[in-house]
Amino acid sequence: MSRKTDTANSSWGKVVLSPGETFEFHCGPVTVSVRSEHGELLLASGEDVSEAEPTRWALPGRERELVFAPALPNLPVLVEPESPFHLLPGASARVYLAIPVTVVTKAEVSGAVLHEIPSSVLSQTWFGELESGELCYRLPTALSREPFSEPQPDRITAPVQIRNDSTETLPVTRLCLRVSHLAVYCDGEGLWTSETEVRFQGGSKASRISIATGPPKEASGAVLVGPAREAGPVGKVGRSFRSLRKWTKDLLDVD
Repeated sequence: MSRKTDTANSSWGKVVLSPGETFEFHCGPVTVSVRSEHGELLLASGEDVSEAEPTRWALPGRERELVFAPALPNLPVLVEPESPFHLLPGASARVYLAIPVTVVTKAEVSGAVLHEIPSSVLSQTWFGELESGELCYRLPTALSREPFSEPQPDRITAPVQIRNDSTETLPVTRLCLRVSHLAVYCDGEGLWTSETEVRFQGGSKASRISIATGPPKEASGAVLVGPAREAGPVGKVGRSFRSLRKWTKDLLDVD
């Protein structure tokens, strides 16, 4: 006995497996396959699960309830705009990132994560100074000034409100978004993160970053389907922007 689901046509959430049943969950190019067999769960994933070696899980008691949840990557993401733009002092702009979904499979009762797989393999890059930077994923889709017209089931839209609180012009040539504190919401058509507000302070000062609670205004009726990877305060500071000139100066030590 087997069942299949596609994230384009069904919601994320709980699945109860019967003994001997195989369940397949599809998200973009990847599939997660789970089979209940001899008191264990056999879990495999990939673009072709028939060739994947399954991992075996023995869950406590008679638990056969799983949750499939969308998650953001396990590292910050770095993205460039379609065209670099500038914010004058006091100006603001709202931008959008398209972030590939990571499919998380976890036990319903205990909440233990059994498996996670990204729907797209992202290349890694470095953001910041050599001594104090951080490893990030580079997004293949450019930063957009408008919401994406056609939501994709294997992409999460992350809205970011940028405000220039400094007395200098802010050139936006790349943006680093730390996604670990962002929750994921579904409005029936697409996936969204909570809103991030970045307030640029100027010069070498760290930006002031805050994360709103609940879904963004573009999807006000959306429901929570994926909790944030890390719980924590909604306000923090960090380096989010890099101008090309500053990047070159830091790495090559030239003016």
